Amino acid sequence: MHRNELPTALYFERIYVVLTAALLLSTVVGDTWVAFNSICTILLTLTWLVEGGFRQKWQRLKSVHIVYFVAFFFLLYLTSFLTSANKREAFSMLQREFILAFIFFSKKPFSPVQVAGLLKGFVYAALVYMGAALLLATVQYFRLHDTGVFIYHALAGQVGSTAIFSSMLCVVAVAVLLFLPMSPGRKLLLYICFSIFILLLASRMFLFIHLVISGVHAFTLLKLRWKLVAVGALVALLLPVALVPNPVRARFQDMTRFQAGYLTQKDFNQGMYFDGLSLRVLYIRYSFEIMQEHHRYLVGVGSGDAAQLLRDKIRAYHMYDGDGSDGSGGGYLQYSFHDAYLESFVAFGIIGVVALVLLYGYIGYYGITRKVSLLRDLCIIIVCASFTDVIVINNQCDLALVLTICYLGFIYKQDATAV
Repeated sequence: MHRNELPTALYFERIYVVLTAALLLSTVVGDTWVAFNSICTILLTLTWLVEGGFRQKWQRLKSVHIVYFVAFFFLLYLTSFLTSANKREAFSMLQREFILAFIFFSKKPFSPVQVAGLLKGFVYAALVYMGAALLLATVQYFRLHDTGVFIYHALAGQVGSTAIFSSMLCVVAVAVLLFLPMSPGRKLLLYICFSIFILLLASRMFLFIHLVISGVHAFTLLKLRWKLVAVGALVALLLPVALVPNPVRARFQDMTRFQAGYLTQKDFNQGMYFDGLSLRVLYIRYSFEIMQEHHRYLVGVGSGDAAQLLRDKIRAYHMYDGDGSDGSGGGYLQYSFHDAYLESFVAFGIIGVVALVLLYGYIGYYGITRKVSLLRDLCIIIVCASFTDVIVINNQCDLALVLTICYLGFIYKQDATAV
């Protein structure tokens, strides 16, 4: 062999690293360009097939128990495609979940240096992405003189994203940042940047997640003096937001409009407004009505039919439906269950909820017992986020992000025989 000729195995290793980096990048910009994520997934799958060595890969795969949980959840979508009346919707869901069909365990796992490089690349890509949103919002502010351009969907919309997707991206970046070995000064600066982004995006649940992750790290790793400094800094940041009138505080005050009576009210009208909390509670009521009507508590109504049955409930109760379409002009028809556990329950029944809880639980169990803070924090993120939205299991890019970070977390600081 010529001294400059790389062995085939090294070629494949480099291809895996490049494609994994591209996959992580696609999860950052994916809400704007989902096709990029699909291309990366397909290329990784093809690389996995072309590389061969399936016996060696199987030995690695079967030793990592998360593979079984992930595979079972994918099989639920596959089975649901066969049983759903709405095949088109079921196939759309199955297509989004394709990343579940594999976790790209190559013959040789990434080295710790490669894993750290990939994770750092993701953090900086997320920083640039959100920085671009903030810069564009600043330009718009000087044109419109409206501080609302810095808040919630208006900020995320600067880069064609949504507040929920961008918030998810930021809290995952914080979890990765706190896990990586990095100089304290740089880590603190990046942490402050992402904290500002999360505050401006004004998602109540993701702000709560950010505080929980930060609190866990602060009270498990810092000395008492630095714990007090951290608490003081947090109070100094949140107190002005809580006391001074501003768009972020207005987002949280919306929760005071919650109406418990919606749980028993027999009918609504097109002019009624539902705050986020009331809407989510109302969807719990609708979901149990759907299951009661179809007698499908164990196996659900199918991923292809769940969303349509929810829309039928919205119409039946005369909630605002806009132009009557399922798109952006369709009022409440455009929204999903807003709860991954709820959607899994309606689509797959009790079996689906148990499968989702076991998948999340194993990630957290592994992270805690093996002292991999990244996986522990990722578990906190997906468990909490699933109460407020379905992006963890329904958004193709978020699902790819969670599984890729899981993959890198599982193999970090592990040698090939221990993966």
